[in-house]
Amino acid sequence: MRIDRLAMAMLLAGSMGAHAQPAGRIQAWLGEGGVTAGLGVNVHFPPGRPRDLPRIRQLGFQVVRTDLLWAQVETGRGRYDWAAADVLLGDLEANGLQALFILAYSNPLYAERVPGRPDSPSLGYAAPQHGEARTAFMAFVRLAAARYQGRVAWEVWNEPDHNFGMPVDLRTYIGFAAEACGAVRAQDAGAVVLGPAASGFLRWFLEDFAEADRAGCFDAVSVHPYRDRAPEDVLEDWARLQGVVQRVAQAQGRTPPAIVNSEWGYSSTGGAWTRQRQADYVARLWLLDRMAGIPLTIIYDWWDDGPDASQKEASFGIVDHWGQPKPVHTALARIAGALRGLEYQGRVETFRTGEFLLAFGAAEGPTSVLVGWNTEAQGSMIVAPRRLCLAGQPAPLSPGCAPDGTQFVVAESLRLDTAPRIFSVGGDGSLRPAGPAR
Repeated sequence: MRIDRLAMAMLLAGSMGAHAQPAGRIQAWLGEGGVTAGLGVNVHFPPGRPRDLPRIRQLGFQVVRTDLLWAQVETGRGRYDWAAADVLLGDLEANGLQALFILAYSNPLYAERVPGRPDSPSLGYAAPQHGEARTAFMAFVRLAAARYQGRVAWEVWNEPDHNFGMPVDLRTYIGFAAEACGAVRAQDAGAVVLGPAASGFLRWFLEDFAEADRAGCFDAVSVHPYRDRAPEDVLEDWARLQGVVQRVAQAQGRTPPAIVNSEWGYSSTGGAWTRQRQADYVARLWLLDRMAGIPLTIIYDWWDDGPDASQKEASFGIVDHWGQPKPVHTALARIAGALRGLEYQGRVETFRTGEFLLAFGAAEGPTSVLVGWNTEAQGSMIVAPRRLCLAGQPAPLSPGCAPDGTQFVVAESLRLDTAPRIFSVGGDGSLRPAGPAR
């Protein structure tokens, strides 16, 4: 049954990915740069690392997501220090990168220390759920939105299902997020605002969040689709969430928000995890998001948070702690380079479970690049001679292509393995390997 559900999700994703349009402000913010326009990365470094930003842009990233920590800005009651954020935003803009700032966490000026919790901004102090702490947080939000009007997209909090209260109180978060979104809009009506940055697909929470946003304040429902397994079953999760969001919006008579992936990555160490598996899975998760019509994918993280490569939680970086590229850097650079300026056109049907072959080309133009992989470690061969067609031309269970459909000619046998591989498409539809993503 699980294979059947995944196959159905693949069909839905192929249809939605080729035709779905994100919410208007999201589209305008990301621009018209093709599939790479919605590729972003999470960073943790403060100003002082400007050398990283040209590398981030050169690799193909368009968006940088980072924390705007309330406690680091409001350093005394009513006293705000924006210097670090000003410098970082200026550096991002100088490198042609869009900023996504997370309005985040507590402030010891207003909140009590939480006993037994790590001394960190996200966990060390009580969330500003009520009273003067909440009032002060909203003042911080209004000032931030006014200061950076027209320059920044915003996300309200980060993974509230982990840290918004002790115990976690997601129903209070929903009202808190609505108030924060309204505070942003009051200062910058055209800003892009995301939420709730949920750490997974907790259905009741995401549905209640969508239902509470009757005014359509949020441009997108943001999720972090982490999992300790291969990424392909995210297609089922995206399809279910798209159904929920569309149903809620239809019932309320409004346009549905976009759905975005505002944080997801894989570690390069720990148990079965290796640097090569990280490279394969991160490249695939981005392609799967495009297949599902998800307009924004934020990869976590730019660099390893610590020098100890044996620590799983500190090893999500695209580069290591000293800035040296890991295999995932090479994989993303190759794919982003091959797809720059191209649009996702659909999935090419191979009629074998575990095989993914995705078509990309210029808007309204012919397919020029295919990217393919197999989820099984042993890989597979597409044996020549053979003709392939885009799914839906005709129905996916038909063994041939529609006479007027897009066809591809396998003139020499092609291998698919766990690393996404790039194939160029000739003028006659013939496929030629352009190398692996490794």
